[in-house]
Amino acid sequence: MKKLLLVNPYNNPNLKKHWVESYFPPAFEPLALGIIAALTPIDWEIKIVDEQIEPFQYIPCDLVGITASTANINRAYEIAEIIKQYKIPTVLGGVHGTILPDEALRYFDTVVTGEAEDIWPQVTDDFNNGKLKRIYNGKRLDVLNVPKARRDLFSDKYRYGLIQTSRGCPFNCEFCYSSKYNGHIIRRRPVEEVLDEIETIKQKKIFFVDDNLFGYSNNDFEYTSNLLEGIIKRGINKYWVCQTSINISSNSKLLKLAYKSGCRLLLIGFEAENKEALNNINKPLNYNTIRKTNMRPYKQEIRNIHLAGICIIGAFIYGIDSDNIESLKNREQFMLKSKLDNIQLTLLVPNPGTNLYTRLKNENRMLTKNYPQDWNNFVIRKAVFKPKNISPELLELQINRSRYKINKLHRILFRVFRSWYETGSYSAAYISLYHSIGMKTVFRNKLIKFAVIFLKRKKFTL
Repeated sequence: MKKLLLVNPYNNPNLKKHWVESYFPPAFEPLALGIIAALTPIDWEIKIVDEQIEPFQYIPCDLVGITASTANINRAYEIAEIIKQYKIPTVLGGVHGTILPDEALRYFDTVVTGEAEDIWPQVTDDFNNGKLKRIYNGKRLDVLNVPKARRDLFSDKYRYGLIQTSRGCPFNCEFCYSSKYNGHIIRRRPVEEVLDEIETIKQKKIFFVDDNLFGYSNNDFEYTSNLLEGIIKRGINKYWVCQTSINISSNSKLLKLAYKSGCRLLLIGFEAENKEALNNINKPLNYNTIRKTNMRPYKQEIRNIHLAGICIIGAFIYGIDSDNIESLKNREQFMLKSKLDNIQLTLLVPNPGTNLYTRLKNENRMLTKNYPQDWNNFVIRKAVFKPKNISPELLELQINRSRYKINKLHRILFRVFRSWYETGSYSAAYISLYHSIGMKTVFRNKLIKFAVIFLKRKKFTL
């Protein structure tokens, strides 16, 4: 029997502690590895090692598969070097290898680009026949033919069960490589297949990893409605979180259906509160939303979602070309005064393969030159390019100041009880608090513990 070892590298190997050693366990399962395992012939023995839970240690095997993004690619290269000592073939998949296969091939025996569903069976066949190639190019299938992930191989420590219903995004935000990697056309799985897989998820909470679960068109809304009605009809009693866009705020019918089916939290990329910044990063949906608002951007949109009983994580960016000290302070004040339940604040990251990376490189504004080592700096707290109207050091200082202000204890407590008041939902407020930025450190505070216990003991009903 052949043995396959699948590895999810830790994205910050310099930290002394893994999630399993801190108060909260890791949030998300390595879904991609579960899908790869499901595509592997049944006569293979498979082991998944997730460095969110345990540091990598070599386990005797015949083949090793690793998935990596830019943030953890150097750790993937380190693991590949360790495995080479045992003369075991290594295969890399994921977005970084797809964007930069030539670099990846310096460290891995084989690189799989694109989507794995149509190509992984060929990889295993070639390996069995001793004909493993250097590179395999996966195609985008017209209809997603995604098998149920091998959840039996996952640890039981994850807080969320992950599932994907679609791939692709019709937009072309400058900082995002989703449309480059998955295409501009949204391709969806059959509803019944998704529902069948949801029923295999053990966790009480689910995260839909789609770029936008609800979508943009009437066809998208119809699909999502069928999915949510199916969750209700099957009696799937779970809470769920997803990513979506601001346009869902105008669809009250779908929002109410989402709440009824278990939705309690939406992650929405607001990015900025002014038109110039949104135009800089090519975010037309948000631009058109606030173009109609003179005084309070997003106020009504936030209110509409709250009226459905659902909380919001608002994602914002620092480092847009139009940003300066004054505009960043204004953005900070907007976030503090808004009624968002959670705030996710990141520096602009020009990941390779994005239009942003190409533009900044052409403008000679990238501060990183030594690759692949410098990929370690492509994280949400490090400025790796020259901003137009502020120094990199001052940009980092400002985002740290804003994070500190936003996540002060009294503000966290205020937001969670305001969430309860605004949504009328204990469960939404609890899940919002549970998902708070920095919770792994502030959760130890007695007042935060009290808020969690108080909300958790309420009778949650779907």
